[in-house]
Amino acid sequence: MRRPFATAVLPLILAAAFISHMALTTTFWAETRRALSSDELSYSQRRSQYAFHGMPLEDLRLRLNDILANDTPVAISAQLAKDDFFVQRLTESIYPRIVDGNARNVLELGA
Repeated sequence: MRRPFATAVLPLILAAAFISHMALTTTFWAETRRALSSDELSYSQRRSQYAFHGMPLEDLRLRLNDILANDTPVAISAQLAKDDFFVQRLTESIYPRIVDGNARNVLELGA
């Protein structure tokens, strides 16, 4: 038995409306255009600029390696830990160093 037209098409119309609403009310398209633009930045520079708002994480990693042994774990301060996305990216950027909430050395933002 065939389904009525409204029953078959209505879910598709609702899905299209939802996707259109999401695309128009978020920064998805602007961020996609910015990420794909040819702004002459290397991947590392673009990653630092867009994912970390310009924070020089490579410099942070190198400085950590200068003052702590590579196998010394660090914790992330409560101030930085408020942003889960940032914590994930920060953890990736200092890999293979272990991030442990109970570590004696704590990464904090300085003044």
